[in-house]
Amino acid sequence: MTLPATRDEKGSNRPTTRYIVIALAMVVFGLMLQLQCRFFETVIDDNDLIYSAEQRGCGANPADCFRHPVFMLYYRPLFTATFAVGDHLHSRDAIWYHLENLALHAAVCGLGFWFFHLLFRRERPALLAGLVFTLHPLQVSVTSFIGGRPDSMALFFLLLFSIGAWNTAPKSRPAPLHPPRLGWLLLSILSYACAVFTKEQCISLLLVLPLLMWRPGYAYPRKYLPLLSLYLAPVLLYIAAAKQIIPFATIPQPHWGMPLHLEMIGRTLFYFQRLFVLPTVGQIHRSTLGSWDVPQFGVAISGFLVTALWLGMLWRVRHNPALRFCALWTTLTLLPCINLIP
Repeated sequence: MTLPATRDEKGSNRPTTRYIVIALAMVVFGLMLQLQCRFFETVIDDNDLIYSAEQRGCGANPADCFRHPVFMLYYRPLFTATFAVGDHLHSRDAIWYHLENLALHAAVCGLGFWFFHLLFRRERPALLAGLVFTLHPLQVSVTSFIGGRPDSMALFFLLLFSIGAWNTAPKSRPAPLHPPRLGWLLLSILSYACAVFTKEQCISLLLVLPLLMWRPGYAYPRKYLPLLSLYLAPVLLYIAAAKQIIPFATIPQPHWGMPLHLEMIGRTLFYFQRLFVLPTVGQIHRSTLGSWDVPQFGVAISGFLVTALWLGMLWRVRHNPALRFCALWTTLTLLPCINLIP
């Protein structure tokens, strides 16, 4: 796709009308590709989320979702609350939940195009990043599978968190330092809180905050730094609530020796590498670990080698703010998923 040069190509933060139209067209195109999923039946976790108040952790009252775990294991109250609200808005026919997932997917992709424009400050790379993001095969499973909703919800809130944080930072030049924009700061903090209470793995993404706030031309004086401590409040609140809600003592723990534990980490790292290189349907639905009792030392070693290459790339792009942010976001997203805790 070849676009004529515009004022946006010089680094403006405001997207042009052309960019908005093309981005919306790409979102609609990506949505149409998945529209068929509205006729899919419920599978595995879908049945528990829609029909079982015990497994979901709440009935038709969304407030109950904050007092009980989902699947007797996770504390994700905002995620399960959407199903409680669904009980009031429509029937338990699967089509309604699929339509909700499709609408959420479209919103996530739209926010993705917005954020990529802020991050790259160029139309062409922002459109390319948004297109890859919208059409990536990993989006299919979380959208067409009703139980994949927490991933889309988490992305929705994390993108709002990032957009809000980006727009909060005050300019430091050429004019005197401006105060932070409190409306954007409030949006960012609330969105981060919603992300954490949707999926606990979002906690690690708080570490990208410095890259969003401290960038060339923008700065925070010391008197504004206490405002950023407000981002810790959702984390502390979630930890306190989860300790009360989730019966950790009843969760079965695998008896892994250190060699098997290290091998499991390597296997999982290699699985994610395969997803990046070859995100086919079969690969996405394949077990991350394979058989536990069959040693896979070659796979584990390959996982660690690929991780070393990834960390090397992260170091190489450290001088490019946009690429550094994308690489760090990916790293922090995968970190809670690699069996560091058995």
